[in-house]
Amino acid sequence: MKIDIYELLKEKVVWSSKELMNMLSIKNEKEMSVYLNRWVKKGYLKKIKRGLYTVYNDNLLIGSFIYKPSYIGLRTVISFHQLTTQLYHDVDVIVPFQPYKKEIEQFRINFFKINRKLFFGFKEYKYKEFKVTISDPEKTILDVLYFNILSIEEVYDCLNNGLNYKKLVEYLKKFNNTSMIQRLGFLLEKKYENEKEKIFKLISNKIYDLLKNKKFVYIKLDNNLPKEGKISKKWKIVNNSYL
Repeated sequence: MKIDIYELLKEKVVWSSKELMNMLSIKNEKEMSVYLNRWVKKGYLKKIKRGLYTVYNDNLLIGSFIYKPSYIGLRTVISFHQLTTQLYHDVDVIVPFQPYKKEIEQFRINFFKINRKLFFGFKEYKYKEFKVTISDPEKTILDVLYFNILSIEEVYDCLNNGLNYKKLVEYLKKFNNTSMIQRLGFLLEKKYENEKEKIFKLISNKIYDLLKNKKFVYIKLDNNLPKEGKISKKWKIVNNSYL
């Protein structure tokens, strides 16, 4: 069978072996397996995981189409939205169910399960002739706090004037997570102390209002470090970071 694999498959990022069988009118799975193994060996095709293949090299593109519904988020999107100058090369995919695999190592793709109630805050962006679903900047910051995937200093660096802070607070309400409220409020207050931008003080106060009538306890600012540091009685935060 002599065909141009790239030209045949370029219209779609991820193909299942069954889809390829139907397209090529091959009824025998063993025969299809022979072709797939041959094309992978020659480099015409890349095997993502069992039963899934692609002709593309872009990991963000590939990660966008492995599971549906899903969205690209966390470290990948911090780089995508240029929230910080730090570059992250892993592709983080958020799904509202338990994925079959937590990572696909050869493509540096990681999967994170989130509660369906928190599966929001994303939209489609055009990326290399395809539409990919990516979290907006505000949801990205909250997801990073939720999954505790970056240091608190890196989260602090992502807080800037370009964010929609009204949206950020509305999203935060939906999480209904007291420790996230404490940490984000503290970070914004610290941002105001260091940069004197009024927006940070205003939003910090709005976030503090979310703690009214809530019982909350002392927590570490950075979950990944020992519980030692200066104490904020207002936020009940142990500042164990370098901030």
